[in-house]
Amino acid sequence: MRKFGNEKIWKIHWCSWKKLCNSKTDGGLGFRDLEIFNRALLAKQCWRILKSPDSLATRTLKGCYFPNCNFLEATKKYSGFYLWNSLMWGKGILEKGIRWRVGNGSSIRVYKDNWLPRPYTFKIISTPAINVDTTVNNLFSSSGGWNLQLLKQNFLDCDVEAVLKIAIGSGSRDDSVIWNFEGNGVYSVKSGY
Repeated sequence: MRKFGNEKIWKIHWCSWKKLCNSKTDGGLGFRDLEIFNRALLAKQCWRILKSPDSLATRTLKGCYFPNCNFLEATKKYSGFYLWNSLMWGKGILEKGIRWRVGNGSSIRVYKDNWLPRPYTFKIISTPAINVDTTVNNLFSSSGGWNLQLLKQNFLDCDVEAVLKIAIGSGSRDDSVIWNFEGNGVYSVKSGY
């Protein structure tokens, strides 16, 4: 920003860029931090990859960078294309705010995935008492609700309380990923920023 308008003459900073990016109520001018904004935009592209698994772009990226796992488990490749490494940088925002909405429970892993609707963490806090790859549908009772006895013997009370707040449908609905910080569950750049 110091060279804006003329590459050869550096101008004096009267105020730091970071301070200018503060909100107007905090004494700044409300400019957006371009690095954080760029990351929020990259997270939007990651959201599209998650929500459109059959798109050409998603299938191409899956074939090259995450053929044996899902997008959320994909990792940065040091020999990877710049686009892929940038997407992995943006995915960090998504990882902080996405969780699974329980449907039939067959694709949500109890200990590894974010699925509990609580503000501080979306994961089970309890020490694994059952297989770490167990899916949520194994916690259902035969009558269609939660298996309360199984929950109480394997999880802390705070985890049991959070699990019981989740309504279980008919079991025909698939599990889906939602953005926790929007009422409609869809990621927006504004909420990611």
